[in-house]
Amino acid sequence: MTGWRARIGFLVPPGNPTVEPEMTELAPAGVSVHFTRMSASGSAGTHSGQDERTREQIASLDDATRLMAMIPPQAIVLAHTPPAIHSAVTPRRLWSPGWKPRQVPVS
Repeated sequence: MTGWRARIGFLVPPGNPTVEPEMTELAPAGVSVHFTRMSASGSAGTHSGQDERTREQIASLDDATRLMAMIPPQAIVLAHTPPAIHSAVTPRRLWSPGWKPRQVPVS
């Protein structure tokens, strides 16, 4: 059975081609990985417009988290550095209302 030990959700930026294959490869037996994308417009992979794309991704976090919480995973990972360090984001901002984290032993 997939995910019998844990399910981990990843919020991925729109232009990132590496998170899904890397995390799928790294997941131990019994841990399933699930992905949804944040939204942003403009050219991915360039410095030009990065601030605006970061703001758009931050604005899309609630919707992306709500979608991911439907699984429900034991953890949700923000798989992108700029929104995580942007001054507009606090840890509380990343949680979607009604989603309750659970502790699941993974050994």
